[in-house]
Parts: sequence; C-alpha cells; structure tokens
Amino acid sequence: MNLPKKKILSELFLCFLLNDAQMISNVAYHKNVLAGLQKYAYDMVLLHDETVTASQLKMFQNLGMRTYLLGDDIKRLYLSGLQKVGGWEMDDIDVETTPLDDEHFSRRNLKRAYLQLKLGATTLTEYDFIVFSDFDAYLSENFEKELDWFQAHTEIKFVSSRTGKSPINAGHWIIEPSLKAAKIWLDDISTGFTYESGWNKVGKVMPSHISKDGSWKFTGAEMDQGLLYHIYGWEFRAALSWRTNLDNLEPLRGIQYSNAENGFVTHIQGQSAKPWFKNACAVKGKSMSKSRGHKLNNLAKPLYTAVAETDLASIGLDPTLQAFMNSECTPILKRNAQTC
Repeated sequence: MNLPKKKILSELFLCFLLNDAQMISNVAYHKNVLAGLQKYAYDMVLLHDETVTASQLKMFQNLGMRTYLLGDDIKRLYLSGLQKVGGWEMDDIDVETTPLDDEHFSRRNLKRAYLQLKLGATTLTEYDFIVFSDFDAYLSENFEKELDWFQAHTEIKFVSSRTGKSPINAGHWIIEPSLKAAKIWLDDISTGFTYESGWNKVGKVMPSHISKDGSWKFTGAEMDQGLLYHIYGWEFRAALSWRTNLDNLEPLRGIQYSNAENGFVTHIQGQSAKPWFKNACAVKGKSMSKSRGHKLNNLAKPLYTAVAETDLASIGLDPTLQAFMNSECTPILKRNAQTC
C-alpha cells in the first residue's frame, strides 16, 4: 500500500520511506530469508490499494510476489462508518463519490483508511496461515519457530509481536484466515468507531496499563490494532501477544500475554535509528547503545546483501529511482553494515 507522501525533514536523509525503494529492499531481503527455509511452503503476497500503478505491480510480480487488490470501496466503507458516528472531520463530505485524496479528506483519515486494509489478509483462505509484516518489519531467519508455536497451539487464532501500550501490535502478526473474521472486520468498519466505546460499541473495557479510564485511547485503536484486537481478542477470545515485561498487567478479555525474548522479527518502526540513515550509529549526536548497534548491524548486513544482489533493471524499476538506489541508498546500507 502507498501512503500519502510526507515531507522529508532536511536534517534526516531517509532512503526508504514507504515507497518503492523500501518495498524493494524488504522483498529482496525476505526472498533471501525464505530461500533458506524448507519446513513450510511460502508465497509472498502484496496487499495493495488502487493507488499502486500497473508498473509498480509488474515490478513486484517480477520480484516473485503475488498481488492482491483491496479496492477503494473498502476504504469508503470504513470512512462512511466513521462518518456515521461523527467527530471525524467528515460531516459535510459525500464519502461515496468524493475523490480519496488529501484535497478532500484529512491525511489522518486517509492513513486510517489505508492501514485498516491490512485486515484484507483475513480473506486469504487458500492459505493455512498468514504471516503478516509491515514494510518496515523484517523477519529473522528463526521466525519459523513462531509459526511452529502457532501451529501447535490450535486454541490461539492470532499472535502478534511485542507491544507497548496497545493490546496487540499490527506491524507483525500470524493468523489462520477465515471468512468469519473477515465478516466481523467488514461489519465493524461499516458501523464505525469511537474512543469511548470502541468497535461495535463494546464499551470502556481496556485495563489501566492501556487506558486509565477504560476507553479505547491507544495507538491504532481506530484502525488496524483496534480492529485486530476486537476480532481476535474480544470476539474470538483467542489472541496472544508477546511481551518483554509482564509486571502489573491487568487481564484483558480474549488476550494472553507471554514473556518471550523471541527474536522472531526485527521491527524498526519508531526506533531512532534505521539501517538506511546516513549516520545510523549516532542519531542526533548521541552514540548508540552496544545492543542497539548490534541489532542494527544484524539487519543492515543482510539487507545490504539482498539489495546489492537484486538486478534493479530486470524488475522494471524506474531508471531515476534505480540510479538513486545505486548512488545513495545501497552505499549507505553498505557503510552501516560495516560500521555499526
């Protein structure tokens, strides 16, 4: 999925925002990871909306991906649900016909509509399991241990990576896809969401470590993270979230917490340094901790290798972006792989 473009801050040089360059690097990296695994058979599937061009789709298909279109009608269904409950800056908009761009909708609402499309993965019932990852998440080579665990615990229908103050993390998760889950998703987004009562008017049910007053005021509640919790936690009562610290966690309906330093996934969202920063090992003048540097180095090396081994011309990458990656991004990855 392409998100609305953001301005790049002048003091940070980011090679890979949510654009072709980051997605190519992610796909190339995971092709290398999956090539070394033999226990399961895998397809890589790109969930995308109608903003992805035909040339972009061809590029990802040339990289070996399947592509799965989630149409604008799903985004409109989500936005109309928010409009029904009011308070989402859309009172005077004809959601059914107005162009889905930032001239007509706020960027926040467009982002919400894009990110809830992740739940389209619930409809991929031709697969036994879905391992979902954002384009800023990178699975480690031992992530099959998590899949083994999930397969062995049939009572669990959803596993997410480590979380902060949200019930689950929507950046990486495993599910057994089902049309029942897909129906709840579509029913939820058509009904709308409020921070006071959540999805489907569940009410103030959140424990204090998530929300002091019980409301659904946590990151992603009104989009992917809240929807996934409502389906697999509240409705199915069959979710598990890895945690690094289980102290003082109040129970939450339908979700189990497990203390696991699992190393299944490297998720770089929100971290101060990323492998494509020019000075990844010293952000804002501060030296990186030894452990953070080690983790960054462990990702930068295979990421650099994957990008360097990809024939960018053969997959149909735009020549301008191809030159940019070769002259700027790949050297940054190489330097960080060597020095972090």
